[in-house]
Amino acid sequence: MSATNQHGVHSPFVFNYITKCIYQNKVHKNSKTLDLLLKSIAYFNYKFITVNNNPLVSELINKKFKQCEFDKNSIDLMYENAPTIQVLETFLSEDKAHNNSMLIINDPYKTEHSSQLWKQIIKQESATVTIDFFYCGVVFKRKEQVKEHFKIRL
Repeated sequence: MSATNQHGVHSPFVFNYITKCIYQNKVHKNSKTLDLLLKSIAYFNYKFITVNNNPLVSELINKKFKQCEFDKNSIDLMYENAPTIQVLETFLSEDKAHNNSMLIINDPYKTEHSSQLWKQIIKQESATVTIDFFYCGVVFKRKEQVKEHFKIRL
């Protein structure tokens, strides 16, 4: 499934996420990926955040969202600058992430390796909703939803 904007999206979950979260005017004056990250935390009211090896992002989240906790046994949202197969396995594992958990991958096309990994992630059966924003990729594992991949231009 490909779409250039919200009008081509036929998934109610993705449509609501795009229109009520991503396309909202409130901008946090960061990079597009960090803006998407902050908007997503607010929209889904995430509490357990995993940010691997990125203290600046952790600090930014901590300033904006006092309720957030880092590196717990439960993952609501995982943010990755340089994902690996191990990161993907951690996110997709049943004991860490839950049905509405979200993985944000910054710059999935930065290198050939990251581009190949992004393609592998999209193919994973348990990664039911993947959204390619070009500057970042988003993965949800929603058991009730048919597997779909979206390309959304922001």
